[in-house]
Amino acid sequence: MITNVCLGISLLSLLLLLPVYCFFRDLWRSTRIFIHGNLVLNLIATYITFLSGIDSNKNEVCRFVGVTLHFTLLSLFMWMMAEAVFIALKVTKPNSTKRNIPRYYLIICYGVSVVIVVITVAVDIDNYNTTNPCWLNIETGAIYAIVVPALIIIMFNTAILIMTLRTIYIKSRSRLPRSEQKQNESTLKTVKATLFLVPVFGVTWVFGPFAISKESRIFEYLFDILNCLQGLAIFIVYCLLDVEVREQFTKWRARRKRLKDAKSVSSQQRLSMEEKGALVSHKGCSAAKEACNPQIDSTKSLQNRTSSGDGTFNVEINYANKLST
Repeated sequence: MITNVCLGISLLSLLLLLPVYCFFRDLWRSTRIFIHGNLVLNLIATYITFLSGIDSNKNEVCRFVGVTLHFTLLSLFMWMMAEAVFIALKVTKPNSTKRNIPRYYLIICYGVSVVIVVITVAVDIDNYNTTNPCWLNIETGAIYAIVVPALIIIMFNTAILIMTLRTIYIKSRSRLPRSEQKQNESTLKTVKATLFLVPVFGVTWVFGPFAISKESRIFEYLFDILNCLQGLAIFIVYCLLDVEVREQFTKWRARRKRLKDAKSVSSQQRLSMEEKGALVSHKGCSAAKEACNPQIDSTKSLQNRTSSGDGTFNVEINYANKLST
């Protein structure tokens, strides 16, 4: 029960991360974010498979769950290794992009995982349990088909990242252009974040196989605690603290502000144009009325002349009245 709650918390944290990657589409142009995306998807698949089928009582379903968990966990560790390799290549050979092509990572990470699973199945199909727990069989030694690769990748990643840190510090002591200094600072933050996640990932799923098999309560408690932290740690490191995600968020806010300012200016200009148009049309109507009704002008002149006290004009009016009668 506690394991399910902890996995649920981590799963929720990872599901919050996916919309961020989907919303900022420019992030997918980055090979590093591509690696993060695949890593997160494999972890989500692992959690869903574990929560939905680890306690299955159906033989074939249970075996399928075991095979799926084996594959997704191997892929997870391979994508961890892919990130370490990517960072190392970025630091040691910053101008070389031929090796950092996403399809190479896809082929290697999923290819190696498939090969290990196929070999495990080919050696003995009973390497996967058909009863609870639906996992690799400890009695046949099949459990080491996940423990050994995981330990190798953890040691490899740690060594690679420490060497990368050393290279960055050596470069930082030398005089570099401003652009390269910023690149080094950004890479340093990435390496530190990845080093932080290596034990979180690695230790969790090294204890995991033993916790699932209920070999010891200690492994089970450690697995539960680390699983609670795993999803949250990934969300914080890959989203809240990630340099590329924060840059995209800053650009999005600036773009929104520009659009808002542009709409405000355009609405003001439209209002000003409407006011000018109304004024012009009012003047045009007044001029048209005066041109089409000359009697108005004559009436106005009559009123002016009458009010001016012109006696001659009054006599003319009286004489005209007599003639009309």
